[in-house]
Amino acid sequence: MGHKGDIEARYSTNKRLPPDMIEEMRESYKKCLKFLETRISDVSEDNAKLFLQQQLLSAVGYKQEEIDKIDLINISNEEFQQLLRDKVAGAMTENGAKQKVIPVSDVEKYIQEGYDFEAVLPNGKAVMRLRF
Repeated sequence: MGHKGDIEARYSTNKRLPPDMIEEMRESYKKCLKFLETRISDVSEDNAKLFLQQQLLSAVGYKQEEIDKIDLINISNEEFQQLLRDKVAGAMTENGAKQKVIPVSDVEKYIQEGYDFEAVLPNGKAVMRLRF
């Protein structure tokens, strides 16, 4: 075809590409993927950490509006852990109350939520105690 020294020669002159060239091609392709793909299939470490932090905050009782106000990208691990501890401690103590009086029909639900059964009262209610 008369082509000399262009990019085609680099890939077609030798029938077998050297391993270092193959790795170079893979790295170049990997760098371009974010511009080529329409869906993100590979989650970066930063995105995975951010997603996990949001899920943990949600699991301990933070509302989405509260989570949106927290700068999760720049928060230190210690500050994040303190946020979790504060919310869990607040939820578990309920102003210092370690026991709850509930209808007997709700005992199973409260046991699944982490309470221990204490006693049945004469009025048909049950006393549940926090484990912590």
